Amino acid sequence: MTTTDIDRPVAVPEIDEPIKLSPQQEAFCVAYLTVPDATAAYRQCYKTTTKRDQTVWTEASKLMALPKVARRIQQLRNARAIPTLNSIVTDLEATRNGAWQDRNWSAARGSILGLARVSGHMKDDPTKVGDVHIHLTQIMAGVL
Repeated sequence: MTTTDIDRPVAVPEIDEPIKLSPQQEAFCVAYLTVPDATAAYRQCYKTTTKRDQTVWTEASKLMALPKVARRIQQLRNARAIPTLNSIVTDLEATRNGAWQDRNWSAARGSILGLARVSGHMKDDPTKVGDVHIHLTQIMAGVL
């Protein structure tokens, strides 16, 4: 596993598919994720000082109804939900260390097995485990 593999999110085809949006539409999609209110997101990305509230609401609704805008918002949501391998390893290590300190051997073992799986040292198929004991010992010692 290389460093670039660790930081790269898992590929999801619908995320990689480019959607052509104007810069304001793209900004609207990003803003909508932080403020899940179409009208508020619209106000952040478009000039609305001279528009009535009803007009802003209508324009935001029209924007949300565009299929390409809806797809882009979904892409951005999916991208946020995909953890990187690095974040998974960090979480598993934190769980392992906490369980180890609490002497919760079952939780520590589960985290170690999780680390072994994501690092490629152990397969989910128990008939193809291989030399797991050595790998687990190395993971516990911080070698892997």
